[in-house]
Amino acid sequence: MDHFLTTIEKCDYDRQAALYLDVLGATRLLIIGVQKKTPHEVWRVELTTTPGLIEQGRKRYNTLLRHHARQAHQLPEAPVPFGTPAPLALAA
Repeated sequence: MDHFLTTIEKCDYDRQAALYLDVLGATRLLIIGVQKKTPHEVWRVELTTTPGLIEQGRKRYNTLLRHHARQAHQLPEAPVPFGTPAPLALAA
């Protein structure tokens, strides 16, 4: 289970969860995790109960949206406040 929880951030599940919650107007989001190797354990994790996870994901997806908007409109990049994560590279 601990490995699955570290995978949440590594695989951007926090960002996906925040976007799904905001777009759908949902209040809960659950992920079902299945271990790839024997014994193939199954976990149910409610991401909305993890403190700060949805807020972190919301910041991450907003950063990507702003980055995309600047690229799409060819606007100069605004200075990033201290402590704000740098924009992630967009997939080509």
